[in-house]
Amino acid sequence: MFNSNSALVNMLSTRTKYKDLEYSAPFTREFMDEKAKVGDPLADRLLVQMNEDGLLGGAWRDMIDIVVAEAKTRGGIYQEFIDYSYNVPDWVDFDLMKPSQRMIFSRIPNTLFTGSLTFFGGAFVPSALSVAAASQFASQGTPRLIESGTFILKPALGMKPDSIAHYELIRVRVIHAAIRFFMGQKRGEHIGDGLLGDDEYVNQVQMAYFLTSFSFLHLRTCIRLGMKLTDREIMSHHHRWQYMGYLLGVDADFLTKDLATEKKLAIASLKRETKPELTDTLFLEMLSGMINKLGEKKSKKAREQSLLEFKAVLLDSIGDDFIGGWGLSWDEPGMREALKSAKKKVARIDFIQRIKPVEMLQHFIVKKQFVSQRKKLLLAIPTTGGEDALGDVNEKKGRGYTMQRFDKLISKLEAG
Repeated sequence: MFNSNSALVNMLSTRTKYKDLEYSAPFTREFMDEKAKVGDPLADRLLVQMNEDGLLGGAWRDMIDIVVAEAKTRGGIYQEFIDYSYNVPDWVDFDLMKPSQRMIFSRIPNTLFTGSLTFFGGAFVPSALSVAAASQFASQGTPRLIESGTFILKPALGMKPDSIAHYELIRVRVIHAAIRFFMGQKRGEHIGDGLLGDDEYVNQVQMAYFLTSFSFLHLRTCIRLGMKLTDREIMSHHHRWQYMGYLLGVDADFLTKDLATEKKLAIASLKRETKPELTDTLFLEMLSGMINKLGEKKSKKAREQSLLEFKAVLLDSIGDDFIGGWGLSWDEPGMREALKSAKKKVARIDFIQRIKPVEMLQHFIVKKQFVSQRKKLLLAIPTTGGEDALGDVNEKKGRGYTMQRFDKLISKLEAG
């Protein structure tokens, strides 16, 4: 039963301001700096072996299929990777994950709305922009959002080995290793490399940051928007993402046992990775473009209202002290009213969806639709990072307007 005074709900109801962010044990500045120099040792060794065996060059999404096939015939690092992925640690409790899995489908669109805020949370992490620029992520915002959406939805279908979600997670882990492998070959030549310093591409601190974004920070946004979550749903969501982090190759030191510890990690990650003074209006333009694209069947007035509500929620959940460069302010006409409107919609949908018969029916319907449309949806999404070497993508001619703006932004950031 929902308890508005529970310790977990109270912990999630308050947003830590940027000026109050502090490192705390075990996530000290020195500890985080060392972890940022590390990628994913197991997956990185796998990519080196794949390169030696002449197995690179196809679509990145299919690389995991090659790993599975090679594990059966060659063994070695291929089998070691599969063994790690299919080993279920003693601390994993699949029953505990069920409330969170049911919530994914039964709380649509609220969970997707709050999840999209997490998606945009990466927009103020300068050290990650190098990868985004080289992979042309910014020029494919809507396909990437769809791809991320399916990534968030799949765990609702089950998390055990051989499930759709399990396979997708280890697929993403191999893609991350490919990013490090190909970009590492031309280190220093990619726009934005100066923002990384001595850090690795897609390093452990960046992975921990995004893990806490989808776990702790996502829950915080849910609570601040007015969603009613039980303690068990909160713990379930946290636990599910820790197992997902394990499958993605996140270091055990960053897989937290409880939400209080993850809050420390989230704050330390925000302290190290975010640079509010370097944020830019480009991301607000991307947000506007995304809303217009996804709501193209709506009227102009409806799209403008959606954008205003989204901006208000960003201000409330992320904070103007984190995204000052986006040009957002509570002084903008209608902003506070838009936040109230967004919260009312979330509360209304959340109330209806928490009614048991509705929740169970909706879970069944959406799950059936998702399974039947999954292959068609994924086939429509361009392969992440190009067909072979991501390191070559940013050398192609004819970069579009968004990517040109992205290049200018990163150049500005590198110049300080």
